[in-house]
Amino acid sequence: MAERLAAPNPPRPAPEARPSAATLALRAVVSLALVAGTALVARVPLGEPPRDAALRLALRTTHARLEVCREPSARELEALPIHMRSPRICTETALDYHLTVKLDGTERLARTVSPSGLRRTRPLAVEATLPTPAGRRHLELHFAPAPPPPDSPPDLLSAYAALPALHLDTPIDLAPGRILLLTLTEDGEALFIRETPR
Repeated sequence: MAERLAAPNPPRPAPEARPSAATLALRAVVSLALVAGTALVARVPLGEPPRDAALRLALRTTHARLEVCREPSARELEALPIHMRSPRICTETALDYHLTVKLDGTERLARTVSPSGLRRTRPLAVEATLPTPAGRRHLELHFAPAPPPPDSPPDLLSAYAALPALHLDTPIDLAPGRILLLTLTEDGEALFIRETPR
């Protein structure tokens, strides 16, 4: 019988050498340097800091429509079927508004604003952004309804006279990279300013 050959034993891997204390210390120093470098890079500003600011207008009012009512005359009532007769006849008129904005005495915006919609029935709205150098500026704003034709009915002229005409004449501080928002109160009868991030 042939003798069986014993399979040779596989060589054992050499034991892994442990890093020396100097190597561990070097790795720790490199890790700390990478962390510190990342933190410094994160603090470096990208580009130059902003120098300018802006004034943003966001005006919206429902005061651009006037409703004038009157009592119909006897002749007007007689001309209508009984079921269409009403004790009052009301008509609505949509008004344009004039907007003027000045900064340090220089006119930056002059616009006539009209109600939108096919029948001019939507609220009147203004959206505009005026870039301006940062610093203290003097703001003058005028936002008022355009007068109706002089031959308009007396009731319409009286209703127009009761509409608020908004004026602002005040110093403002514009910080670099910031926006001052100029808007209306909910009732549309006063202006107020607040700062927003750019």
